[in-house]
Amino acid sequence: MPLLAPVTTAFRGMNPPKHHGLLIYSARYHRILMDGNGTEERLEALGRALNCRFRLVMLQVLAEGETCVSDLVRRSGTTQPNVSNHLAVLRAADLVTAERHGRLVRYRLASPEVADLVRSLTALVDRSGTGT
Repeated sequence: MPLLAPVTTAFRGMNPPKHHGLLIYSARYHRILMDGNGTEERLEALGRALNCRFRLVMLQVLAEGETCVSDLVRRSGTTQPNVSNHLAVLRAADLVTAERHGRLVRYRLASPEVADLVRSLTALVDRSGTGT
């Protein structure tokens, strides 16, 4: 079943509360839309992770190959805590994995599918930027 299929029928026969034309969802409506398998939560985490220009650039850098925090700090010009916080978001969304080598932690894209996603997003932006 498609992920968004329940949305079309979830409110049939119900009158969800409205506020300035926008639906206000209560816990009751959320339960109707959630199927309990965690897919929605994972998609939400993925969306949050991709909703940041800096994290998108980090994914592009990691698509070139694994690297460490200090390299990302040097390349980005931002602080180590900032880079580490962004990496934590990417790890929580299962986009990035980490492997410790002594005191050094190396980061890489979590899977070939993530690499495909980064390439597809980059190609989409490149294509839309050319007016095609």
